[in-house]
Amino acid sequence: MNRTNAAPPATILVIDDERETRARIAEALAEQGYRSRQGSSGEEGLTMVKQSLPDLIITDVNMPKTDGLAFVARLRRVHGATVVPVIFMSGYSEPNQRIAALEVGGDDFLAKPLDLQELIARVRAHLRRFAVQQVLAQQAKTDELTCLLNRRGIFDVLDRELSRSSRTGQPVSVLVADVDRFKRINDSYGHRTGDEVLQTVGRILLSSVRACDRVGRIGGDEFLIVSPDTDPGSASQLASRLSALRPTLLATGEGGSVPVSAEVEVSLSVGAASSRCDDSSDGLIARADRSMYLDKRAAPTLVPATAS
Repeated sequence: MNRTNAAPPATILVIDDERETRARIAEALAEQGYRSRQGSSGEEGLTMVKQSLPDLIITDVNMPKTDGLAFVARLRRVHGATVVPVIFMSGYSEPNQRIAALEVGGDDFLAKPLDLQELIARVRAHLRRFAVQQVLAQQAKTDELTCLLNRRGIFDVLDRELSRSSRTGQPVSVLVADVDRFKRINDSYGHRTGDEVLQTVGRILLSSVRACDRVGRIGGDEFLIVSPDTDPGSASQLASRLSALRPTLLATGEGGSVPVSAEVEVSLSVGAASSRCDDSSDGLIARADRSMYLDKRAAPTLVPATAS
C-alpha cells in the first residue's frame, strides 16, 4: 500500500497527574497507531496546546493546580479550540461532576478505572466526527469555482491578521485584483470561458504570492490578497507585478460571438493598501479598491477574438 499521500496519524493530548495512567493510555493509543503527548496538569496542557493544537484531548478532572475543568474552560475561551474533542475521565462519577464537565466544553466522560477498549472506541468515534466537522468548515470557506477562499474565508484571515498586526506593530497589506472587462469576456466568449478565466486568474495569483499570503475570491471577478508583514512599498511592487500579468487562454465557442475558438488575453487591475493604527477590514479594503480603480483607468483593451 502506497502511504505517500496518507494522512498523518492523529495526535492526542493526554493530561493526568498520575504517571501510570498516562503511560497506560499512551500505550493503548500507540497500539492503534495514534501519536500522543503527555502532561501532568492543566497548566502543562495549556502550554502544549499553545505550541501545537492536538486532534483530541483526554484529561482527568481532578488534578492539582489547574484541574481538568479549568483547563478545558480556558482552552475553549482563550485558545479558540472550540472544535477539538475533549474526553474527561475521573475516579469520581457523580452526576454533578459529569454535568460540569459537559458544561465547560467536554464531549464525553469516562469513569476510572478506565476500560481501555471503550476509551479507544470513543476516541475513534470523536475523531471521525471531528474530521467531518473540519471538512464542512473548510467547505464553508472555500469558493467552489476557483477552490480559493471565499469571501467569508478570506475576511476571517484578514480579521486575524489585523488583530495580530495591532499586537505586533507589523503592517498587513491587502491587494484587490479585478479582471478587466469581464462582462465583455462573458458576452463574447460565453460563461464557460468566463469561468475558465476566473480559474486561471485564481491559479496565477496563488502562484505569484508568498506561501504566507492568502488569496480569496470576494465577488464575481474580484479577488483579495492578504499579505502579512508587508509594508506599503512592498505591497505596491506586488500590485504592479500582478497588474502586468497577461494570461492567455483558448476560448471555445459556446455561443456569444466566437464561431469556433479564439485566444483570449486577460488583464488585471490591482490596487493595494497597508494597515494603519486601529484600521478596520472594511476601511483597508476600501482604500485598496480606490487604488484598483485608478489602475483600471489604464487597463488595456480586450484582445479581439481570433477565430481558428
